[in-house]
Amino acid sequence: MQLSIREVVQLSQRCFAAADLPRGLAAENGTAIWWEQLYRGTGLRTLHGLLDDLEEWDRSQLTRTDDSAPTSVIDGGSQPSLLSSTPALDLCSAHADRHGVGMAHASIAAGDETLSLLGHTAFRAAERGLLPVVSYADPEGGSGTVLGVPDEPYPRLAEATFDSPPRSYVELAAAAGSGAHQSANAPLTQVFFDGPEDSDHAVDDERLLARLLGRATEPSQRSHQSAPGYVLVCLDPTHPRHSCDLRQVVEQYIDEHAAGFSTVFEPDAIADRLETLMETGVEVERDVWEDVYEYNTGVLTPSFEGSERGAGADIL
Repeated sequence: MQLSIREVVQLSQRCFAAADLPRGLAAENGTAIWWEQLYRGTGLRTLHGLLDDLEEWDRSQLTRTDDSAPTSVIDGGSQPSLLSSTPALDLCSAHADRHGVGMAHASIAAGDETLSLLGHTAFRAAERGLLPVVSYADPEGGSGTVLGVPDEPYPRLAEATFDSPPRSYVELAAAAGSGAHQSANAPLTQVFFDGPEDSDHAVDDERLLARLLGRATEPSQRSHQSAPGYVLVCLDPTHPRHSCDLRQVVEQYIDEHAAGFSTVFEPDAIADRLETLMETGVEVERDVWEDVYEYNTGVLTPSFEGSERGAGADIL
């Protein structure tokens, strides 16, 4: 059966609201499901797989254990990454706005079924004009990295997946766990200052970013030392502290290493896909639709805010 874009967003948001998540978080998570439907074609199936556990989600279990600029550390307890990714992005964005670079590290429970939605976190960061690097590790759910670059009509994203945690995750999570991020030098400087000379990047900020990108797309050999979680790094390319074109560094890296990514989401291709879905609708299995619809019918509210956004072209 076919659903309109509007129905996908409304059903998703209402399911999270039915699980008693705060209204704003329910709306954001519903948009993340739509993002995955547009980018990967799997959003509704992911949502369907979460229904049995949604009532156990508890935002009050998230605690910010440290907020030493420019880094925030979040104890996610047994909660999925989708529950902590929105506050992690807000904290990381605030650090980047103030310092030019921000970092957030959050722990998660093993077997997190929402890891694929961390791509939406990179998407939202790039929408804000930032350069995001999201690295995650889960011995049961998989490991990987998503890079983002602001672009039109949508951000450009590149994703790599690994059998072991990305090297950047291991090193940055270790810095956050040891408290080293509290020192005068930012975590990126501490972790990535040493490295091979790179003749293509004469400026320190460019070299640090290039090393971060290289280690974010390189699997670590120390997977047994990595607890489940993710690290979000955001750089503000317009911040006065940066005297170089950081965006160009990311663009060049994606272009030169395209074969090493599992997927590169190009803006024009996503725009074409959105146009197709607007015309033909989103195909969904009837049993998936029935379960999702039944779950969200417990929400007794007036017309949902998402319905005021039109047919869907302005959702993303």
